[in-house]
Amino acid sequence: MAAGGQLLRVARMDRVRVEAEIDEFDLSRVRLSSPVKVHAEGMAGSWRGHVEEVPANVVGRKLKPQDPARPSDTRILLVKVALDEPTPLKLGQRVELELEP
Repeated sequence: MAAGGQLLRVARMDRVRVEAEIDEFDLSRVRLSSPVKVHAEGMAGSWRGHVEEVPANVVGRKLKPQDPARPSDTRILLVKVALDEPTPLKLGQRVELELEP
């Protein structure tokens, strides 16, 4: 390992949170405690969670949409979602969120 390199990463895996990009078109649907469903590619089933943090400002998109028909120049809201149950998700794994009514 090079001098000054990362030695280890500490994380609480019993309290998993997800940072999600919510399109500006869906901002009116997002509120604190809003229920969400979390899906991970390659894993069966889904997990329930809730919106835990909603910032006051929108920012530019970090992730490029996989669907070429979706605009990539939209602004997004970076919300934090707390998962309500233990999951097999790994740090850095990409997931999709579904806002529930």
